[in-house]
Amino acid sequence: AGVLNAGALALNAPGTTGAGGSVFLRTVLPTPLQVGNGAIKINIANARNMPGGTVLLISDGDLSVDSRYINLGSNYLAGQGAHLALLAGGNLYADHTSVWPSHLSDLTLISNSPNDFVLGGAVPGGNGIAENNLIIAEDTVAIINHGGGVSRGTNSSIRAGVVEIDGSGDIGQSNRPIVISTQTLYSFQYSGNTYINLRSTP
Repeated sequence: AGVLNAGALALNAPGTTGAGGSVFLRTVLPTPLQVGNGAIKINIANARNMPGGTVLLISDGDLSVDSRYINLGSNYLAGQGAHLALLAGGNLYADHTSVWPSHLSDLTLISNSPNDFVLGGAVPGGNGIAENNLIIAEDTVAIINHGGGVSRGTNSSIRAGVVEIDGSGDIGQSNRPIVISTQTLYSFQYSGNTYINLRSTP
C-alpha cells in the first residue's frame, strides 16, 4: 500500500465549551501514516481555560507529521495541557513543530529506526524534528528511539519538569551533547554512550 492519507480525512473532536477531545489512530500494517495538507487533519482544541485533549498516533511503519495540521488548542487550565504522542515503527518525521503549544502535559516522540532521532535538522522522510534553534518546552517530554541513537541539531534543547530520553545507540555526541533543563531526568540506552548537558536554562 502507499502512504495512508485516507483521502484528506479530518478527525475533529474539539471541546467547544469544555475540555479538548481525544483522537486515537493506528495503522496495523507497515504503511506510512501522514498528517498534513491533503492527508489527515486533527482538531482537539479546548475551550479557553479548560483542560487540553489527547492525540495518539501510532504507525507500524513511518510516520510523517506536519504539526500545522494538528490543532492542540491553547490557554489550558493550569497543569492540564494537551497530550501529544507520536509513535512510529520506523522513522518519525515532525515538521513545523514551533506551533506546538508550550506546557503540553506530555509530549512523547517514539521511533524505531537505525537512523538517529535528530533534534533539529531532520529531512523529509528522515527521523527527527525538522527545525533547528528549537526549545521543546513542555511539562513532560519523552524521546525514544528503539532502533538507534538520539542526536542534537543546531541550538536545539529541551526544557521540561520531567524528561526521558532513551536510545539503542549514542545519546548525543561528545562535541554536541543533548542540552536539557529539567528537575527529573531519566535516560536509558542499550548500547553506546550518553552525552547530556544539564543546564538551569536551555
